[in-house]
Amino acid sequence: MKRKKIAILLCIMSTLFCSGCGGKMEKMQFSISDEQLQSEENRHTEGVDDIEEKSEAESIQESIDMADPSLNDVFKKFEGQWIFDEERGACVGIERTETCAYGVEGSNWTVWVTGGDIISDLDIYGYTRNSILFKIPHDGYDAFYELSFNLANSINFAFGTSLDAMDEVIVCD
Repeated sequence: MKRKKIAILLCIMSTLFCSGCGGKMEKMQFSISDEQLQSEENRHTEGVDDIEEKSEAESIQESIDMADPSLNDVFKKFEGQWIFDEERGACVGIERTETCAYGVEGSNWTVWVTGGDIISDLDIYGYTRNSILFKIPHDGYDAFYELSFNLANSINFAFGTSLDAMDEVIVCD
């Protein structure tokens, strides 16, 4: 009997609060127990927040990956054979070691120059998202190489005996 009176009282209260509003009436739910009822909107959108959070997290991770790519990602940008002397057919090759005729044992990527040097990802000195720097120790000096993109969206392959003096540059198309 007490529950019936409470239910009637709640119905009267909802009528008083909603009368004369003239607008869209919102659904009201009442419960006799202490448990909170889940709104209809929450029942239909349950899990949507999780999906939105996951999508947002993936978007953030993609941004981080673009700003700070892995060495493998950078090598993929350069992958191929870049011609620098058409008459001789000379080029700079950047290939996965497993498919490269000149592959360096124990490496993942090999960089070679027609009639010249062969270096690999084992010789990495540093990299950014648009360049890779190599260092090869020799007796009495170090050789540095830099593989980078130029403004024409082709590559430059520079060489020098110090980072400040990389004067020899092969420009590839």
